[in-house]
Parts: sequence; C-alpha cells; structure tokens
Amino acid sequence: MSDKVCLRALELLDREVLIIDVTGAVVFANQEARALIDAPMGDADDLGTFLSLWSEGPEEVRANVRRLAGGSTWQPIAFTRSSGRHAGLRIPMRGRAFLSGTEAERDPHILVTSDMHRERAFDYHRRLIRHLNVKLAQGSRAEALLSSLLESEQRLRHELVHRVKNNLSLLLGLLRLNRQRIEDRAAAEQLEEMERRILSIATVHELLDRTQETEYVRADELIDRICRELENAVVPRSIRLERSLTPVRLHISDATPLALIINELITNALKHAFPQGSGTIRIGLRKNGAEKLEAVVQDDGVGVAPDSGLSGQGTRILQSLAQQIRGEIERSVADGTTWQLIFAPRETDTYPLSASVH
Repeated sequence: MSDKVCLRALELLDREVLIIDVTGAVVFANQEARALIDAPMGDADDLGTFLSLWSEGPEEVRANVRRLAGGSTWQPIAFTRSSGRHAGLRIPMRGRAFLSGTEAERDPHILVTSDMHRERAFDYHRRLIRHLNVKLAQGSRAEALLSSLLESEQRLRHELVHRVKNNLSLLLGLLRLNRQRIEDRAAAEQLEEMERRILSIATVHELLDRTQETEYVRADELIDRICRELENAVVPRSIRLERSLTPVRLHISDATPLALIINELITNALKHAFPQGSGTIRIGLRKNGAEKLEAVVQDDGVGVAPDSGLSGQGTRILQSLAQQIRGEIERSVADGTTWQLIFAPRETDTYPLSASVH
C-alpha cells in the first residue's frame, strides 16, 4: 500500500493522528489532529514542530520523541497543550516508529495517535452522562407528576372540608327550624343540645375552611369560638366565661372530641351550677408535661356532693369522648365544680406565644 493511500486512510479516522519525523517536525496531521493543535486546514500548510505544542518544554518532548523513534511497539506519552483553545488540557497519546518512503530510501517517522484507552473512557463517560440525563429527565417528570397529584389531592381535601362545613350548616338550620315547631319543652331542649354539639363540630370545619387547612386547627381559637357561640346563644349576662388558652395546633381527630367535651362541660355548668343566676366559668388549656395537654372547665357555683358518682347520658358522652383522644377526665368539687381532662394528642405544635386570656 502506497504512502498516499495510507495518508488518505489516516485522514478518515475520527481520532487525532500525527506523523512526525525524528527532528520533531510535524509532516502530517488529519483534521482531528489539526483541531487539537490549532493548525489551519490544507495539505500545503506548515504544521510546525511537535516540540512547540506542549507546555512541558522542548527538551522533555524531544527526549520522548527519541524514545518513540527507538522502538517499534506502541509506547504511551502524555503532554499538556501550551496554547490555543486546548491550553492546559493534558492529552494521553501513544506513538511508535515506522519507515516511510520508497524501496530505495526509507526514512524513520513516528506515528502519534490519541490513546484508545482515553477514547474508550471518554465514550464510557459520554454514555454515562447521557444515561444520567435520561434518568434526570424521567425523575423530573415523575416529580412534576407527583407534585401535580399532591396539589390535586390538596384541592380535593379543601373542597371536602368546605362541603362538610356547608352540610353541617344546613343540618343546623333544619334542626333549628324543627325545634321552633315543637311545643314539647323537653323535646325542644334535647334538639337544642343536639344543635350545640353539631355546632361544635361545624366550628372545627369552619376554622379549617377559613385557614385553608385540611388536618390541623388552632385548639385555642376553636375553644374561644365555642365560648363565643355559647355567649351569643345561651349564656346570660350575669355569667362570665373566662378563658386562658395556650396556642396549640391539634389534629382534627383530637380537636373534634375536645370541642364536644368543652361544649358539654360549659353547657352542664350553665344548667346546674348557678341556681342563684350569676357566677363565673373558667376554661383553660395548657401543656401538662412534655407530651400531654390539660383542659380544665371550672365553675364557682354550688357544686355537687363528691360521692354522688358519675351518671347520666352527658357523663357517659364525656367518658367516651375522652377515650377517643386517649385521655382521662375527672371531676372534683371544692367551691364549685372542676372538670379536668388530661390527654395525649397525636401531634401538637405549641406556638411560641404567650397564653391568650379572655
């Protein structure tokens, strides 16, 4: 095969190929190599010397050229580009000596090419980067889909809270309408008690709807709202409701039974504690240890005998509600009646605020 044919074949390779003579002059560079050494395209161009391309210096490069010229097998070399677009890039290469020319006169030359190991490593890294980019794109799409599903679920939860609130309001309206038509006083009172219990549950959902929450409410705001509703509906002006409430967030699974308990205790005190017609009911909510909360409803009314026991439908309701929130409720009598509920909420978040007192 002629040298011309060999050069054409080298020109077609997609990797850097240089041919240098024993003095270090570059006598051939394919297009890939010309891009690497910043040499202009064209066969007639002066390609310069191999010695001037590298920052290691002519002497070190010349020593490596002599080493390559003295062997007939591939030997590794590596130099750092001194200038141009690839300045500072260290390039692993391989080189070997060969004879070029006619049968009568052959001159030693050196073939230098980029290291195949480097090419394989680059190819591996390119494939790895493409693979990672695909995975990243897939992860981004999955994250976007998950985010969209979570937003959709949140909207549905808000819609559910809003509808429950509206349905409870409708139910309250129907109960009031029916109560107004009932002439039997005892039956009307039973319906009124039912209204207040439903109103306590409705207040939980009203707070959820107002704050755009789906699972948590401020227990202090909830109890305060229940007290205000009772003040507007059934509490006479001669009886005061005083509140000392620590700002705490409760899950609705705990907030709803708590609201019913507070409503039941205040209503019970209004019925039985003040035959004289005046007095004070104190409602408290505070931390009890590291993991529990304490709710207290205390009146300064006539009280009852301590040994009278716990009986009646109202008391059974209180005990059942306390069990739902893993709590215990106790009554004590001394200058009035005190009900104390201690329970372990599922999750709480005590705000770094001072207790609000009303």
